[in-house]
Amino acid sequence: MEYSFGDWVKRRRKALDLTQQELARKVGCSVATIFKIESDERRPSRQIAELLALHLEIPPEQKQLFLKVARQEKVVDSLGSIPPASLTHTAPSSDRPQARLPISLTSLIGREHELQMIVQQIQDPSCRLLTLTGPGGVGKTRLALEAAYQLQDSFLHGTWFVSLSGASVSEFIVPAIADVLSFSFAGTTEPKLQLFNYLKEKKILLVLDNLEHLLNGIEVLGELLEYSRSVRLLATSREILKLSAEWAFEVQGLPVPAGTEHQNGDE
Repeated sequence: MEYSFGDWVKRRRKALDLTQQELARKVGCSVATIFKIESDERRPSRQIAELLALHLEIPPEQKQLFLKVARQEKVVDSLGSIPPASLTHTAPSSDRPQARLPISLTSLIGREHELQMIVQQIQDPSCRLLTLTGPGGVGKTRLALEAAYQLQDSFLHGTWFVSLSGASVSEFIVPAIADVLSFSFAGTTEPKLQLFNYLKEKKILLVLDNLEHLLNGIEVLGELLEYSRSVRLLATSREILKLSAEWAFEVQGLPVPAGTEHQNGDE
């Protein structure tokens, strides 16, 4: 079977049980960069190729081969000599809980009332999409994560965090959601419809972070809500999304005690 370099990277990543977001974090690049590499829209730079070799667990004796293929100095078929990831990687235990939300390393202080209001709104049957708005650094992401933690037991199919900070166009929204859910596209059906069908009967909360730069084409989220009636969305954005199903919650900065300087940057 013929495959491209992007296909090979994607297969290797999945064999190592990594999402695009996790690989991007390890490599130190944007999720959009990993997406473009796996879609064959671009080839990695020498530096990124080196980091991919490390985090895709390419055996040391095969590293130079991988780098040459990445830089188009050798054909993709050459990668067939690299041992499968299953031979170099111990698969996670099947009964291990799947990580769905990033671990918060700090306590949420002074936001109890706002948090309670957000949780109550998401639990309201009429609320399908709640957008937390406010300037950068005000604490929208931290509040969204804490609300998602508290709501985990309310969603049969889980609460999931989708970071879109590295996405440049709205077309990345669908593949970003699919990647977090470990959902693979197949066949000729439009990827958007494949994802919508997968989510159609799922009682799930998706936390979509940093949507303000994807407003052109954001209508795809409205389509998702129309098609998949049990899905709820909790979004963060500096601006409202202007979708018909949207409820908005403005996140305010914490008060600054007199005589002190305060910085609130957890986003």
